[in-house]
Amino acid sequence: MAHAQVHDVLRTTQLAPPAPPQSPAPPPSLASVDQTPPHTPPTFRDVLRHRYSGRLLIASVTGRLSLGMVPVALILAAQADGHTLAAASLLAALYGIAPALGLPLLGRLADARGLPFPCHLGAVVTTRGPTSSTAQSRPQRSGSGSDPERAHPF
Repeated sequence: MAHAQVHDVLRTTQLAPPAPPQSPAPPPSLASVDQTPPHTPPTFRDVLRHRYSGRLLIASVTGRLSLGMVPVALILAAQADGHTLAAASLLAALYGIAPALGLPLLGRLADARGLPFPCHLGAVVTTRGPTSSTAQSRPQRSGSGSDPERAHPF
């Protein structure tokens, strides 16, 4: 990390050395003055007229729209599984808090060890999560598999 060194920071209790007096600058000659009008920044309409900006805008909006809808989908899925609204809301809140806590750590890890390490770590965590949750699922019910009423509860 970049931290300011103590000797680089001016102390507020010491006065800076006085600057030497400067002579007044001569007025600029008319030949050196630029006669072109100032450049105005492009408008939003000018930017949208570029060749691929419309496609880029549509892709960007649809990508972010789906990310904004994930907490709502989490709440609906948790309630459909029989959880309370409080538990579903906690799940959606954790979905929002997790990037705020995890991304700075991944950024620091990328600064320390390079970019491939956090990418590979994320791939391993992503693939191990569903496989470990399926391994811990409930055991198969005994009895005839075709008749659910005759099956035993465990």
